[in-house]
Amino acid sequence: MGHLYGYFSTDPTYPEGVRCNIEAVYDPPQIGDQHGVQELDDANIHKVDMIASALGLERVGIMFTSNEQDIFLSADDIRRSAKLQQQYSFMHNSVKTNVPKFVTIVARKKGEEDQVDLEAYMISDQGQALERDNVFGPSKDKKMMTLRVPGDDDLVPTVLTKGTDVKEFPPDFFLVSLAYGQPADTTDHSILKIHEFPVMNRESPATPMEFSGYLKKYASDPSEK
Repeated sequence: MGHLYGYFSTDPTYPEGVRCNIEAVYDPPQIGDQHGVQELDDANIHKVDMIASALGLERVGIMFTSNEQDIFLSADDIRRSAKLQQQYSFMHNSVKTNVPKFVTIVARKKGEEDQVDLEAYMISDQGQALERDNVFGPSKDKKMMTLRVPGDDDLVPTVLTKGTDVKEFPPDFFLVSLAYGQPADTTDHSILKIHEFPVMNRESPATPMEFSGYLKKYASDPSEK
């Protein structure tokens, strides 16, 4: 999984549309297996945010790989994205309420071919609010959202499916699919022109000598590249 950095702009395709432009992916420390990924504490994340800010970028989303072909997002995926949307919401001047600006992108293998499909989502306002208000509980089945068990003097809202009170329900209820794409001219659309420095948390840590050599190699280029 990785944190997405970019910026927001007006989307001319839709009336009052907003476009999320992704320019970089940062890999945090993590442990992954066939069932998912666990993000670890990252002592450098504040430095990453500072560098991104200096480049005119901000954290705009999360991206992860998945080998699940029978669901769009699992119950845990829904809850994680809902929490992040709540964290990265902002006060909208027109509607006078907090609105989210955080996207979730899933990379999935396409059939038997050596290709990858990307899917972009947000969690609905309802799903975000239910997670914010601690309505969901842990799910044993990744394909089903679960209501938490209420304690003494506690209330949990009723969920109706086809007129029936249920304790489990599909996570698809809270998915909002997003349109996505890439620039038509793919030859030179990245604002980060030089990206050969070793990726953090993916391979062996870069040594001070490698870092010094990298700076000397591009000493004559503008620092923003």
